[in-house]
Amino acid sequence: MMLMALLPPGARGPKVNRRAWRALRIERGLTQTGLGRLADVDASHISRIESGVRTHPSPKITKRVADALGVEVRDLLAADLEAAR
Repeated sequence: MMLMALLPPGARGPKVNRRAWRALRIERGLTQTGLGRLADVDASHISRIESGVRTHPSPKITKRVADALGVEVRDLLAADLEAAR
């Protein structure tokens, strides 16, 4: 998915499933700090996403986290997880 190509620079990304982010991170044995280092994203940003304070991270952040977790961007999006139920 070329998520970044679909949105203009600075645009808010699609809603993510914070529980999926957390579950995938824990499944891989990563702390928020560890994931942040791998994805080049501040750990506090990861924390805000997982706690639900931030629900629409930028496409750039979502892509970095997906790459660090070894998953597709769509695996982190709320819409795809809702549809799979």
